[in-house]
Amino acid sequence: MFTSSAPGTATSDADQVSRLFGALADPTRVRILNLLAAGELCVCDLVETLDQPQPTVSRHLASLRASGLVGVRRRGRFAYYRLAEPAAALEADLLALVRQGLDTASLADERRRAGARSDPPPLPRMTAAETTMTTFRVALLADIHANLPAFEAVLERVDGIAGLDARFHLGDLVGYAPWPNEVVESLDRLGIAGVAGNYDSTVATGHEHCGCRYEDPRQEELAHESYAWTRGAVVPATRRRLGALPFRLDLRAGGGHRSGGRLTLVHGTPTLNTVYWTADRDDSFCRKMIAAAGLRPGDALAFGHTHLPWTREVDGVLLVNAGSVGRPKDGDPRAGFAVLTHDGERWSARHERVEYDVGRAARAIVDSDLPDAFAHYLESGGRRLVGDGA
Repeated sequence: MFTSSAPGTATSDADQVSRLFGALADPTRVRILNLLAAGELCVCDLVETLDQPQPTVSRHLASLRASGLVGVRRRGRFAYYRLAEPAAALEADLLALVRQGLDTASLADERRRAGARSDPPPLPRMTAAETTMTTFRVALLADIHANLPAFEAVLERVDGIAGLDARFHLGDLVGYAPWPNEVVESLDRLGIAGVAGNYDSTVATGHEHCGCRYEDPRQEELAHESYAWTRGAVVPATRRRLGALPFRLDLRAGGGHRSGGRLTLVHGTPTLNTVYWTADRDDSFCRKMIAAAGLRPGDALAFGHTHLPWTREVDGVLLVNAGSVGRPKDGDPRAGFAVLTHDGERWSARHERVEYDVGRAARAIVDSDLPDAFAHYLESGGRRLVGDGA
């Protein structure tokens, strides 16, 4: 009998069951589960044993992680995958059934060969210079907007970043695409913390609108349709998770026992998550926001909301807009995110773009009750909304 770890609706429980069975509905993913039954393995071990390209293996791992069947542990620059501890009775039962079905001679032999690789290699010895310099690296995912294919592709890329210490999101997890519950649940399962975007806090509180900015009446009409659809689609568990998101997060590169190297995460600005901080804002505005956040030279402030990536330094404070994972607006349909690194003295940032299955996202939008214009928006990288005359 299925029992969940938290109370939900029949729809949310059915969605969870569907995701679990979907994760098992691929022979490569079943083989990965078979190999991980032998112990922790890195991607390189799985690639060699499965004889498949690394991007393919990473994509399947991202799906298994999103379903909750596989977990990851980082050790230095290496990531090791393992069977996750079941969070519900159904997951435990499914894994038990999978193990029973894997007792064929060929799969058992493959599992034995994987077992010989399951001991992680020793960590490389650090040089004297490395022991005196603390490097802190984080990946920042902004404005996912319920776009599950884009989110999964970014997770795959992020998993391959050397020396990554943590992942955070910058809010606006829902809206405009048909996977709000799946995205929010996956972030929770993967332990990716973050802040509340305007879409998150308004959906959670039942506000009358999403707090978005509109360029014309047609765009406003479409935005209201998206907001109404999203409010009706999110399940109670999703609404609770959105409502629990903090307004801001503060990190210190060297730990709380050391001064300097602070990184503040917000969605829009340190004053409101509805204010748009565009690249053309003057230094006076930037200084007001830096003061509102209480930052000093050597610190960094990261945000999203505009879906347009940019980086700038004002008075020694690094300002980073991480762009958008799920709904870019710069004419490039690829998913975007930012990586920030503190080298022991200062912050630096780089923006990354990732190809993903835009067609899958577009088809899912068309098949839902969301406006078809949102599908064309994704395909054009935010340059056109078919149906609004643009």
